[in-house]
Amino acid sequence: MDKYQAEIDRFREAFLGRRDKRIAIYGLGRRTMTLLPGIADFQVVGLLDRESSSRGKVLCGIPVISLEEAERAADLIVISADPTNYETIYRRIAHTRLPVFYATGERAALPQEDYRYDPLWGRTEEMLRREIEAHDTISFDFFDTLAMRRVLAPTDVFRLLARRLDADFDFAAVRQQAAADAARMSAAGEATLSDIYAALGRLQGLDDAACDALRETELALEYELCVPRKPVVSLLKQAQCTGKNVFILSDTYFTWQEMKPFLAKCGLEDMPHERVLLSAECGKSKESGALWQAFSSLHSSEKILHIGDSVHADETMPRPFGIDTWRIPSAPAMFSHSSLAMLPPQARSAEDSVRLGMLAARMFEDPFALHVAKGKPIIRTARDFGYLVFGGVVSRFLLWLRALAKARAWKRCLFFARDGYFLHSDFAKMQAFMGEAGSIESAYVPISRRLICLAAMQTEADFRRVAFFPYVGSFRQYLFSRFGVVLPDDAQESRQDEDVNAARDGGMLLARLAPYRDAIWAQAKKERKQYIAFLREKDLFPRAGDVVVDFAFYGTNQYEFQRLTGAALEGCYFSAALSEQNPYHGACVLHACFNDSHDPDGMRSPVKNKGAFLESFLTAPYGMIRAIDSDGALVTEMPKRNQIHFAVKEEANEGVMDFLREEFSLLGADGRAGTEAPLVGETYAAFLSQGAEVAPTVLDGFYFDNDMAGSREMPLEV
Repeated sequence: MDKYQAEIDRFREAFLGRRDKRIAIYGLGRRTMTLLPGIADFQVVGLLDRESSSRGKVLCGIPVISLEEAERAADLIVISADPTNYETIYRRIAHTRLPVFYATGERAALPQEDYRYDPLWGRTEEMLRREIEAHDTISFDFFDTLAMRRVLAPTDVFRLLARRLDADFDFAAVRQQAAADAARMSAAGEATLSDIYAALGRLQGLDDAACDALRETELALEYELCVPRKPVVSLLKQAQCTGKNVFILSDTYFTWQEMKPFLAKCGLEDMPHERVLLSAECGKSKESGALWQAFSSLHSSEKILHIGDSVHADETMPRPFGIDTWRIPSAPAMFSHSSLAMLPPQARSAEDSVRLGMLAARMFEDPFALHVAKGKPIIRTARDFGYLVFGGVVSRFLLWLRALAKARAWKRCLFFARDGYFLHSDFAKMQAFMGEAGSIESAYVPISRRLICLAAMQTEADFRRVAFFPYVGSFRQYLFSRFGVVLPDDAQESRQDEDVNAARDGGMLLARLAPYRDAIWAQAKKERKQYIAFLREKDLFPRAGDVVVDFAFYGTNQYEFQRLTGAALEGCYFSAALSEQNPYHGACVLHACFNDSHDPDGMRSPVKNKGAFLESFLTAPYGMIRAIDSDGALVTEMPKRNQIHFAVKEEANEGVMDFLREEFSLLGADGRAGTEAPLVGETYAAFLSQGAEVAPTVLDGFYFDNDMAGSREMPLEV
């Protein structure tokens, strides 16, 4: 029971000064069930649950009560649940007059949500369409209005380019210095990209050929990063169809020939040259006002509307020339004014910028996307949910695994079921599109705690460990689920339908199991024999160069698998308990992707603390694997809602693969994309902490269940 003692110890330390207070605990899950026996000296007066049908039950001698009853009987409420659900639960009871704490001791609080009142969210596409109808001449800005880059700022392009070039000088700094020099040398103050690279060549002593190659590389990267903002492009085309005089005005160092591919990418390849006014060619800019003065004089008899993102260049400067304006927020601006505003300021590298830029391109292609939910992105499809929420986490993990496997010369990754169902195929696909197909083998190993613990059970200590693993349910269910022993309807066990708590009942449970021990040991021996035969037949028995891959946390399955097979294996996990408090610390070598170096047990990891969604996502289309039968077939639990709605997860995994491919395309395969990702966990957690609204059809695919610990299913909430 050492693995649960840490939770008890943290609770006792956090609430030591409140032992004299009457406490109501919110949550009826595993954490509460293993916590209560360890805090018997605290005054726990009631349990809370969102399901009204739970009220009136008595668990561990403590009644389940309503919030109103808690307010009469208790002095405070402690939320005991997966940290993923802390804020969701608190929002549910935030109106209570009682102080509310999380099990960590932290006082529950809701974040400020001023983003809801941003005036930009009150402006709709229909309002802009009416404005267009009321004007004769319509001009559009290009970058950040008709199109956007998949980075947070234009200067991030230079940092990303520097990463690709691996130059022997500070390319990003020199590139910006060259732009300034070229502008100063230009008679009109407007330089072209060729002018800039000529200046860069002078600064670095490069010849024309080298400068031309760098310029072409930058153009190729800009094209790759560019994505259209389709709703705005659609507005431009509608204006053309209704006979409006339509122009594009852009402050840019690109020439017409360089701009043509970008226009084509947005479906605007038919836009005539004379209707695309570029500052580098005109020698006049919007920012200075000179381009606006010239443009207004050419259309002085017309009513002009300009649509762009810059407060200064697109809104302030045109107005003195009688031009009406409509500001379209850029994708980075939408990010910074949304419910996810805490993320952009934390970007510290080109990699951070690319990842957040990828998300921005997915969320904010539509500049009106934040109108409906007043500053919150709405995730309407499972594919978008996979891309936005899981993409960064899974990508980082698989790239980290690849890099570690190469460094340690591992030859085969054994992806443990069911967490490895998607991961093993995603890992193989990732290697394929990197041009490394099969360089590291990927195998899927059917396993579960129930299967491996019973198969590896050979001593009395093993038996007790299996017997006392947390489970809440009827004795009949427990005996079958845990040991495969079926109670006949006429069994002498008179309390077979009474609930048991395996983590609490101890000696009493052993006494009730005594009549069935022969059957239990016989079942364990049979399952062990059949499982070993299966592993050998499927070439899944460990061999030199194998590594275990699992989700989290203590390495229980790895430990039992090692005992069963006699192999000494290393294991790779999203997060893991790496300290000596882990009872398997000495027997298992564990590696964790998302543990901080100062946090060996990953307690501060957002990926661990919001792990319920990942755990629900990383499953298979069938129920928990109970055993292998005599024919070598999987024996599984009945499908639950995670399986009934498995199509949602399959679609979400397509979104994960979209993210993987895009990230590889932009950041390459050198491993840095996987190991230098401080924002990946924070971004994942932000989406799941009221950072977005998720369509019910998507959330229907995500439940928490654990057949090893009981039969209860809980829908997950954002």
